[in-house]
Amino acid sequence: MKKYSKIIFLVLILTIIAVSTVPASAAEIKPFTQNGKIISVSHGGNRAEYPLNSYEAISSAFEIGADCVSLTLQTTKDSVFVISKYNDLGMMHSAYKDVLISEKTFQEIQSVNLVNNSGQITSCTLCELKKAVEVAKRYDRILIVDNAWENREMLYSFLVDNDALDNVIIRTDAKKKEIGDFLRLTDNKVQIIGSYHGNFIFSAKSYVSALSDFGCKAVMLGATNPFGVIFNQSMLSSFSANNYSARAMIATYDPDLCGQRTDTPSVWDDLIDRGYSIIETNNIRDLTEYLSNLTRTQDELKNILSAIDSTDMSACSIKTASDLQEAKEAIQAELTTLSSFESLSKVKHQAMMAFENFSLESEHYVKRGVLKVTPGKIAAVILVSTGIIAAQVYFYKMRNKKEENKYRRK
Repeated sequence: MKKYSKIIFLVLILTIIAVSTVPASAAEIKPFTQNGKIISVSHGGNRAEYPLNSYEAISSAFEIGADCVSLTLQTTKDSVFVISKYNDLGMMHSAYKDVLISEKTFQEIQSVNLVNNSGQITSCTLCELKKAVEVAKRYDRILIVDNAWENREMLYSFLVDNDALDNVIIRTDAKKKEIGDFLRLTDNKVQIIGSYHGNFIFSAKSYVSALSDFGCKAVMLGATNPFGVIFNQSMLSSFSANNYSARAMIATYDPDLCGQRTDTPSVWDDLIDRGYSIIETNNIRDLTEYLSNLTRTQDELKNILSAIDSTDMSACSIKTASDLQEAKEAIQAELTTLSSFESLSKVKHQAMMAFENFSLESEHYVKRGVLKVTPGKIAAVILVSTGIIAAQVYFYKMRNKKEENKYRRK
């Protein structure tokens, strides 16, 4: 009987968590604001389904939910910005070997068909930056453009003419003085992400500090060394300790930029816990799903906080009350800092265990009819149970992936 009573009480506790606080539908959070939101960046767009840097890849990435898409720019002979990783068209289509974008007008190359990851020719063609900007505006998202620093003044004029200063960010590894000079030249209207790739902590901190003073929204850090300074707590804690305007960004699509790490959820967990809040990936579907689960867990933890606050602890022991208080403090700590899905899930489990112990000492709540079962609560229990099952399935998949990767390495 006690076993069933315990189960009933746990179900009712879950119901309280679900119905006691309904999260308000907050206004959409735009990227790069200081609010703890993890920002997703799709490298070259949805390249898993469309050719890299194509119009279709860009549109698909935004449709999936990417906050930003990073693109590489080339400039044609007639000064049109074209999105392409390579200046040599032969790198994208064998029929155009040694044909350089910089030596052709846009009209001469605009109908070049691109190949996908499998090397198959597609109907996708070269995309000019103007069309990509139109997509970014339609979704109210951001493009991060590489290989544009040499033509930065021309690009700035383009952004002004196309009212795109809020939708395009220039990324560069230029020296901090050059970046500062250009920002002053443009009255700080243009947005820039500085890029530091190295293993000297003084240089890294100096670079981040200078760019933050300039008002830059992000600094991309990269290192080949898996134990490099950019993964050091001293380095990453300086972002919050010094109240930098810039946020820490890292590219997990390239092992040489993230210390030989892989582009997987377990790595995103680790990097977020270290202090990175902008992740650039080749796997945009996986990253958006990961961030969706992270946000959902944050909302669940907020509801658990409310449930703890509304729980009468007079009927339980000091130890159980202390466990609930510790769970509350752990949740508050996770919700006020950058936290990975794994970290949030751990404190959620801690809180549920505390509630389970509480239920063992509080069966009289059910017997006295303090907690009544209603159709609305039953529906809420179903919703919460579904969420728990989904989380378990997610962890199961992650464990399988890890085991599969270990098997492959062997």
